[in-house]
Amino acid sequence: MKFSSRTVMGIFACMLVLVFTAAPAAARVTMKVAHPGSPEHQFYFQGEQFMKILEESAPGEFKVKMYPHSQLGGEREMVEQCSLGTVDMVIVSTGTPTHWVKEIGAVDIPYIFKNRDRAYASFEGKVGDVLREKMLKHGMRILSWSEVGIRHLTNNVRPVKVPEDTKGLKIRVMESVVYIEMLKSWGAVATPMAFHELYTALQQHVVDGQENPTRTIRSMKYYEVQKHLSLTGHVFSPGVTMVNEKFYQKLPDKLKKALAEAADKAARAERKFVADNEENDLEFLKSQGMIVSIPDVEKFRQASRPVVDIMAKKVGWDIIKMIQSYQQ
Repeated sequence: MKFSSRTVMGIFACMLVLVFTAAPAAARVTMKVAHPGSPEHQFYFQGEQFMKILEESAPGEFKVKMYPHSQLGGEREMVEQCSLGTVDMVIVSTGTPTHWVKEIGAVDIPYIFKNRDRAYASFEGKVGDVLREKMLKHGMRILSWSEVGIRHLTNNVRPVKVPEDTKGLKIRVMESVVYIEMLKSWGAVATPMAFHELYTALQQHVVDGQENPTRTIRSMKYYEVQKHLSLTGHVFSPGVTMVNEKFYQKLPDKLKKALAEAADKAARAERKFVADNEENDLEFLKSQGMIVSIPDVEKFRQASRPVVDIMAKKVGWDIIKMIQSYQQ
């Protein structure tokens, strides 16, 4: 059977239409995102929410590759990669970014926040604006504030009810001045260590204890290697989501907006997730055999007061007073 040239061209055109309409459109933007959380960690939840929301608001525009559980290194390595642009976005605790913007250390001063609402009012107000501008100078844009949680103390040696009970205990802290000074003010031996090294260090008794929120203690399975939990509530610990500024600026305005909104909505969902699960997480830890102590929080608050003056010398009184103005 012979076909005319016109017929052949028509068939060929139809085939091209079928090919191009059947093939899915390639994502315009490939994006690498890193965080330190295990599959049960609050940052993992946040990362999943971010990908879901971003796909709903900008379908097919982004191809997000998530690297959880410190796959690309510790938090400091992640932030370094974000600043260099080898990772596009990170979700980390606020202890690490202080190596770039020292003023962020003020948000980790013990007992500086009255409650969650006052903390987020400051992050979404002038405090957040100041920290965002300072971080931009280091090539990273703060997109949102999430939550690590309210931090408590655990150890394997004895119950802790007053600061004096920590004397001599080797407690792992973030590689951050404010945490080191806080533990020293209690009498403990502050031991800076990367987050992803902590479980093994507890298991091998390199350190006696650590301090983290109940959600983190549960999700990272520290209850397997820790016996005593003291509800000190010493720091309300936020998380911060940052994107490489060059990556962000290359996006068209529509995608900038979608990215920023997805980061904000995911952070708010994560904050609710942490708060809603606090009581359940504590009961779970008790069910796993952890011995829970109710300490004299006021004594811990008083013992921690010197940290404010120490941090003021490092970050300046302006940012501290700005945070305090939101606690009225």
